[in-house]
Amino acid sequence: MFRRNRPRPGYTFAEILVVIAIIGVLVALLLPAVQAAREAARRMNCTKNLEQLIIAVHNYEMLHQVYPPGTINSTGPILSLSRGYHHNWLIQLLPYLEQKNTHAHINDLVGVYHPDNMPVRKLDIQIFSCPSAPRSGRAYSDYAGVHNDIEAPIDVTNSGVFYLNSRTSYFDLKDGSSHTLFIGEKETYAGDLGWMSGTRATLRNTGVRINSAPGNTWRGRRSWTRPSGYPQGIESGEYLTDEMPDDEELLDMLLGEEALRPANLNAWTPEDAGDQIDPDEYGRGAYGSTNGTLDQAETLEYRDVQEASIASTLATIKSKPELAVGGFGSSHPGGSQFAVGDGSVRFCAETIDPLVYLQLGNRADGRLDESDW
Repeated sequence: MFRRNRPRPGYTFAEILVVIAIIGVLVALLLPAVQAAREAARRMNCTKNLEQLIIAVHNYEMLHQVYPPGTINSTGPILSLSRGYHHNWLIQLLPYLEQKNTHAHINDLVGVYHPDNMPVRKLDIQIFSCPSAPRSGRAYSDYAGVHNDIEAPIDVTNSGVFYLNSRTSYFDLKDGSSHTLFIGEKETYAGDLGWMSGTRATLRNTGVRINSAPGNTWRGRRSWTRPSGYPQGIESGEYLTDEMPDDEELLDMLLGEEALRPANLNAWTPEDAGDQIDPDEYGRGAYGSTNGTLDQAETLEYRDVQEASIASTLATIKSKPELAVGGFGSSHPGGSQFAVGDGSVRFCAETIDPLVYLQLGNRADGRLDESDW
């Protein structure tokens, strides 16, 4: 007798489709969780970078009694062009970031764009890179110092911690270090000049919305007039060469017998620099109110962001785009991370109250924060 051949057991086409659909649903459910876990890890590494940077800033301050200058040049405002001296705060921090050899290869006698400094400019230093940021093989910095509270060119009169020829000390932080932003994440714009450049490549302000394009300022929101007594700087102008500034006083400071990089970079004060701000000015002197709080009857109340001043600034920037600086931003969803003056690192959401954000970018506005951030 012949045994009847039975058909082999197998899967039907419909069953295969069902299995594929189930796998697809599982992947769709798990993939966001995996991506979120990866982003959390990248964000944690970014936090560590900012922690190391702010520790380096404080180590620098402990040795020199001032924070590193945001950028060095003989005149201002700073143009975001590859010409000028433009040695910046990140260069000054290199010895405090286990980068002494890199620091030793920088030629102080010429600007950062000089061919002598090109080998160092091309280095992609890991601590300056946020793991979440897209990389293009260029030596950018994903972190920038706070130079001002509102959108304005980088100059000696800025209200942040790092600005042109700045020599900010701990005692200049009239709001307290825990209420002052030092360093934040930035997104790289076209034409970024790299991590060594003391331009908008490494300096930004809180006058532009987080994760927003330059020029998108907080116009129409409440702000304040600046208190009297802010240090006034050297006359504004343009320094268009790639060599060491020829300002005699600056040269003496940088190249004199006791000129030690970076220690004496902060020994120079502009001729017409004002005295330190008197804390009493944050009582009735500067604002007409006590303890820097608002008085309903006072005339110098919070108001729209200095419309005439802002309009003039934006008009200047429009006619000369290289003066534009821009704000902070990141590849992290919903906001950007900042290193605060007290050494902490905090996430600042895009939805932060604009008034609070402006205040955090000002080292000595003397106002109380209206809300937590």
